[in-house]
Amino acid sequence: MSYTATFDTLEFAKTLEAEGFQPKQAEGLSKALKQAFQDNGTKLQEELKGSKNELQDELKSAKSELATKGDVLSLKVDMAALEARLIKWMLGAIIGTGGLCAAIASLFATFSR
Repeated sequence: MSYTATFDTLEFAKTLEAEGFQPKQAEGLSKALKQAFQDNGTKLQEELKGSKNELQDELKSAKSELATKGDVLSLKVDMAALEARLIKWMLGAIIGTGGLCAAIASLFATFSR
């Protein structure tokens, strides 16, 4: 992509001459202004290209930090295993609590006779 200045130097020079500039002054100013536009356009292109490259690098870096489908599947498997362990622990606690309540009830029944 190259920058092309769309600056009508002849029209600009005619405008300057109409405002009182000498023909050589008007022509010189037109050429200098056109060159300045071209230089600035080239610099802008270089800066944009550098910014584009930086953004592409940052995007690649961000993509590498994202979780993959394999990562998500692995987490689901781990969560299912933890859920199974939690259910086993809770059932054990419920059965143990029930047994403890039955033992206490049996003791009260024995002492209350």
